[in-house]
Amino acid sequence: MLIPIPYATDRELRHFPIVTLFLVGLNCSLFLLSLMGGTLTLDYIVQNYGLRGDAPEIATLFSSMLLHASALHLLVNVTYLWLFGCLVEDVLGRVEYMLFYLGSGMAGGLLYVVVVQKVLPAVAATPLVTPEPAVGASGAVAGILGLFAIRFYRAKIKMLLLVPIAIPALPAIGFWVGIQGACAVSSLSTGVNTGCWAHLGGFAFGILSGCLMRVVPVAEEEYFFEDVERDLAENNVKSALRRLHEKQGSSPDDPKVHCLLAKAYEKSGSPDVADMHARLSVELALEKGDLETAVANYLAVKGVLSVLAMEAQYRIACALESQRRTAEAAAAYRRVYHYYPEEPLAGTALIRCVEMLRRRPEGAEEAAALAREYLERYPEGEWRAQAERYARSAPFRDGNG
Repeated sequence: MLIPIPYATDRELRHFPIVTLFLVGLNCSLFLLSLMGGTLTLDYIVQNYGLRGDAPEIATLFSSMLLHASALHLLVNVTYLWLFGCLVEDVLGRVEYMLFYLGSGMAGGLLYVVVVQKVLPAVAATPLVTPEPAVGASGAVAGILGLFAIRFYRAKIKMLLLVPIAIPALPAIGFWVGIQGACAVSSLSTGVNTGCWAHLGGFAFGILSGCLMRVVPVAEEEYFFEDVERDLAENNVKSALRRLHEKQGSSPDDPKVHCLLAKAYEKSGSPDVADMHARLSVELALEKGDLETAVANYLAVKGVLSVLAMEAQYRIACALESQRRTAEAAAAYRRVYHYYPEEPLAGTALIRCVEMLRRRPEGAEEAAALAREYLERYPEGEWRAQAERYARSAPFRDGNG
């Protein structure tokens, strides 16, 4: 790796990178093992478990990915692996990321073997010395860089030169690829730095895999919503509405679009239109079976939302309760009772509201009052016994309030 070592990016993780942490730990542990003395010296491990271009084996194709020739070699690779691998794992998922990592390493190793066996002998003017066995996670890490480049093409990489600087990801990674390409071409005449071909092979695998997995459209959509959120944060409502209506033309049933339209119209002083889009943002997500998005949108637009359809409102309340968000769940259950008092679910919703309130010390008095209201409105209701108990008893605690 021949560019300055990066130390951060401007992207945030959504999940803990357990696979990347495991890979970093495994690479470091095996290198430390080679420093402990005995028969497993660093030279012995490289010679016996590195990938020989002239005599490759399937076993060494994998084992070579975990070995490093020096502490600096290890440091650079695990730094890149941690910084970029965490984000790639975040978007691919753990299983897919592990398979992708192995595939990148294999692609790099196979291209290295092809160059050593076929290309070098064909272009060399004089016989070349057989390269030392190749080791390192560079091929796999290069694959991660390739996918990162097309998935996070607007990201910035923070690097330390004389002072900390932030460089756009595409020029930075493009510079690295250019250096690897120059070294690879040079190796055809010198036989030195043939490992650069493994870097190029892994990088190409990362680009190709990213295209096949259609990560670019996902990135474009993510950046689109980030631009809209920035417009709204800067009160540039006209720009946000223009972007959103263009997006709505191609994605009329996208819950996220309607959620942001609700926010934009609220800022523009159009509460009725904001309310319409707020309802659509939740109900469309529920229709798609995406309860997580439905709840997130509900919480984001509840300030402008009048009321959902009864079943949608009740499902949201139940989801909030399952997430132990007792205050939000109580308010959502109360909406069912308030807007649909004659429906069969209204009594159940009111009792659930009472139970949510009783889990919070400040809600005890209100819970008792609502329990009495249940007894007055539903004298023959199925939850009458619970309501009588709640109307006169002290609230219980479940440790989650």
